[in-house]
Amino acid sequence: MLNAAELKQRISSSPAFVVDERQVLANLQALAALRETTGCKVLYAIKALPLASLLESIKYRVDGFSVSSLFEAKLAQEVLAGLGSIHLTTPGIRPDEFGELVELCSHISFNSLPQYQRLQGADHGYSPGLRVNPKLSFAADRRFDPCRPHSKLGVDIELLRNGLPDGVAGLQFHTVFSCRDLAPLQTTVLALRPLLERNRQLQWLNLGGGYLYQDIADLEPLAELIGGLRAEFAIDVYLEPGKAIVAMPDICWRRCWTASSATVRSCWCWILRSTTIRRYSNTKSGRVCWRKLPRAVSPRFWPVRPAWPATYLANTVSTAFRKSAKNWCLPRWALIA
Repeated sequence: MLNAAELKQRISSSPAFVVDERQVLANLQALAALRETTGCKVLYAIKALPLASLLESIKYRVDGFSVSSLFEAKLAQEVLAGLGSIHLTTPGIRPDEFGELVELCSHISFNSLPQYQRLQGADHGYSPGLRVNPKLSFAADRRFDPCRPHSKLGVDIELLRNGLPDGVAGLQFHTVFSCRDLAPLQTTVLALRPLLERNRQLQWLNLGGGYLYQDIADLEPLAELIGGLRAEFAIDVYLEPGKAIVAMPDICWRRCWTASSATVRSCWCWILRSTTIRRYSNTKSGRVCWRKLPRAVSPRFWPVRPAWPATYLANTVSTAFRKSAKNWCLPRWALIA
C-alpha cells in the first residue's frame, strides 16, 4: 500500500476514496478457483462499491455485474460494453424505467408475482426470473435479515408450491449478510430442491451474495453443491458477491491536507475499521483524536449511522452523486494500485 505522501501525489483533488487493488484481486482468487472447478458464473454486485475504475479493473475476472437500479445498469453497460451479463434484482421497478432496463439487462429477477405479471411481456430480450424468499432466517441482526417475518424481499416460497408462472426461466435468493459459514447456503438449496425438481425447465439459479468466500477455509462443500446442481438440473449457477470482492482490512475516506496562503488547514476523515464508522480529526499540532460518530447526523452531511457496514457508506454516498455525476459514479474517486 502506498504511504500518505505517495497517495497525495497520486490524487489530484480531495475528498478521495482509496481502494487497494491488490487486496481486491486477492479476494477474487477464491472465486476464480470456484469458476474453474465448477463452471459457475460470478457476478459482482455493484451496490457494494460502484466505482467505475474498480469495475474496469475486475470486469475481465467476473462474468458480469449485478445491479439494483437503472443508474447501476447504465454504469454496468458502459463498463462491460457487451463483455458480460447484467442481472437486475430490486424490490421496486418503475414502469416508466422498465423499457430502458429491458434494453440494458440480460436477466431480471422480479421481486413479487404481481410485479412479474404487471411488467413481464411476451416480447422481450432478457431472461426473466423470480426472487424467492425461502423463509429461512440466519442473520443474528434482524436489520440485515432479508427473510425476517413480514419481509417484502422476494416471493414467499409457499406461493410457488403449485408451480411457477409461465415464462419464468430462473430463480434467485439472498438470505445472509457477511457470512463465513456455508451451512446457510446448503440449508437454503435443500429447501429449494422440491421447487427445482418440479420445474425442470429452469435455465439458471442465482445463489445470491452475503458470503465472504475469502474468509471460508474450505470451499470444497460449495464446489460439490454447485457441481451437483449443474449436473442434476442442467442449469447455470450464479454467485453474486459484493463485499466479498471489495472487503478491505482498513478503508479510509479522507480529505487531504490543503494549503491556503501558506496556512495548513485541519482535515476531517472517515475511517472505516471493521464495520464501525468513526470520525478522525487531525489538527495543526499533530494531535490525533478518535471518537465515535454521534447518534444523529445531519442529513445535509453524509447520511450515515454508527455500526452501519462500510459497504453501505459507499452505497449511500453513491446514491447522492450518481444521478448528477458523469458515468453515474462518484466524482474524482481514485483506484490506487
